[in-house]
Formats: sequence, structure tokens, C-alpha cells
Amino acid sequence: MGWALKSSRTQRNRRTESQKQYLTAVFQTGEQTGHKAVPNNVSKLMRKVRNADGSFTFDASSYLTSQQVASFFSRLVAKKVVPVQYEEDEDEYEGETERMQEQSIQDLSTKIMVEISLQHPIMYDTHNICE
Repeated sequence: MGWALKSSRTQRNRRTESQKQYLTAVFQTGEQTGHKAVPNNVSKLMRKVRNADGSFTFDASSYLTSQQVASFFSRLVAKKVVPVQYEEDEDEYEGETERMQEQSIQDLSTKIMVEISLQHPIMYDTHNICE
């Protein structure tokens, strides 16, 4: 026997289907609206979500931490990225790579512009300050 402390092994459970469906729905809503879900808020919201009949959707054993929600979201993002298939013709492969890079830059710049642009006109009383 050595002097090292024994490691405490916790049993790792897979996510239930209802957890996956809920997190996927929250993620897709954020993707569609442009207002991304914050994992900390999603974790807290899981404790309050109710079914149509008024009962809680998740019991105490199926609550997820914000880190677990964040890792699930990151896996969903990774699934969206489609790997480029290798082509025999190198010029065609390079052209496809450049096109994908250009598309990703375009998508990123669009997201940034949406993020920093004014969402609503700035109003004071009945005057639109933006005009």
C-alpha cells in the first residue's frame, strides 16, 4: 500500500433521452433566434421545467450542471461541422477548402454584425434617436 489517497470514482450516467431532447431543443432555439442559451441559465431552468400536465419534467437525479450542459452544446456544434472529403484532384480539393473557408468567414462576419448592430430603434419619449 502506498501513501497516495484513494480516488473516489463516481458513476457516470449517460444522458437520458428526455435530457437530450430538451437540450437539443434549447440549442436549436438559440441557433434560430440568434440568442444563444447560457449553460448556467439552462442548468437552472432544468429544475423549473414542467410537462403539459404540470409535473416536473426532470427529477433531482437528472439535473445537469452548467459544465455538462456546456459540453453537450459543444458536441452539438461539433456535429454541425461537416468534414471535407478528400478529392483525387488537388485543385478541386483546394478550391473546395477555400470556398468553405470563405463561407465560414462570411458566416462569422454575419453573426458579428447581427450581434453588434442595433436590435431596436433607440426611443426617447416619442422620438427615435437613431434617425
